[in-house]
Amino acid sequence: MLLEYLAERPTEGFSISELSRRLEISKATCHALAGSLIEAGWLTRDPSNMLVTLGPAVFAAGARFMKSPREFTEYARPEMEFLSAKYAAQGVATIPVGDEIVVTDTFGSPGTSGISNHVGQRIPLRPPLGFIYVAWSDEEERAIWQGYESEAVAEVLRVVRERGFSVALNLDVPPAIEKIIREVQATRSPTEIEAFVSSVLDALRLHEYTALVIERDQEYRVRNVSVPVFDSARRLSLVLSLVGFSRPLSGSTILTVANALTEVAARVSDLAAATVRAPTA
Repeated sequence: MLLEYLAERPTEGFSISELSRRLEISKATCHALAGSLIEAGWLTRDPSNMLVTLGPAVFAAGARFMKSPREFTEYARPEMEFLSAKYAAQGVATIPVGDEIVVTDTFGSPGTSGISNHVGQRIPLRPPLGFIYVAWSDEEERAIWQGYESEAVAEVLRVVRERGFSVALNLDVPPAIEKIIREVQATRSPTEIEAFVSSVLDALRLHEYTALVIERDQEYRVRNVSVPVFDSARRLSLVLSLVGFSRPLSGSTILTVANALTEVAARVSDLAAATVRAPTA
């Protein structure tokens, strides 16, 4: 009932009080229903205004609702698939949801690096991951990173904002760690895997994972290049990335990739804004 009501209004957000009134159910019942759906990812609640909207699980299930992030990424599909093939890397669209990064769409095929993403995949939104999602956030939105504040984090966020894109590097992982990762993924529960991933993230150093300086003539083992897509209010709505490059990239090539992704992101933003305006034109 609650999910169906919001599915018919994919671009709107509602307070719990308003939903309980419209659905003619008690506020307590509506709150409980919404809480369960939010926990499962079917709905999300904006911490800034507490409005409830459709969540990432809807996109993962393949629902195609107008003006949703999944719908907007269709504008990018031809170019993202072209870039995926050109650079032998997988194109990925992601959104930040609470303290996680959720994959809402993929483009092209994974490269030969072994890194692969799938729709619905969830990744912890925490250093050293996720700088592209937090760089343009206000202080209240950055509260999710409380406990990670440091000069190193501030420096990475500043560089990402100034460049307009982020570059993550591949780190050398000892064979023993790779073996442990494979065993954990094969035999452990999702909760245990999440705890293991968190412990690995704790061991990574920001300046080893994030390319703060890019020299045009130097080669880099790049994990991903990511750019933000903004809505008409200049809020980050999703992120487009190329992930899993199969060969080292020169600094000059990295900048070329970033420029190409930035152009795609700008077109997605413009087309999405035009779609929003169309009904009132």
